Amino acid sequence: MSILTKFLNYGINKNKKNKLSSKQKNIYFLKKELSLILNLYSKNVAEGVWKDYSLDYNEKHALFCAYRSSFEKPILRIEKNKSLKGFHFIIKKKDKSLYNASEINKIINYIYKMPKLIIS
Repeated sequence: MSILTKFLNYGINKNKKNKLSSKQKNIYFLKKELSLILNLYSKNVAEGVWKDYSLDYNEKHALFCAYRSSFEKPILRIEKNKSLKGFHFIIKKKDKSLYNASEINKIINYIYKMPKLIIS
């Protein structure tokens, strides 16, 4: 004979903290920041420099990675880290920190000024 089990409240433990409170600790890009980053990404795609991207977030940082192809390591990373005075942005290329700023606009402007590889 079969046993019927209700799964309505399955896996809910009222003694543990709500999972939403732990998700609120994650660091995210704001809508304005993400818009600026994706605008930069679309311009580099149009120029043929970048072909793919990824987004990641956790308690330590929010991360945008740009790729030349889907099979390579990221050629550029933009990190948003929490600091004592708010948030801090870092540009990294091949795990080497290139530029730090407290505003995303400075980061984006720095990337626009970076020399580009021209292939003929």
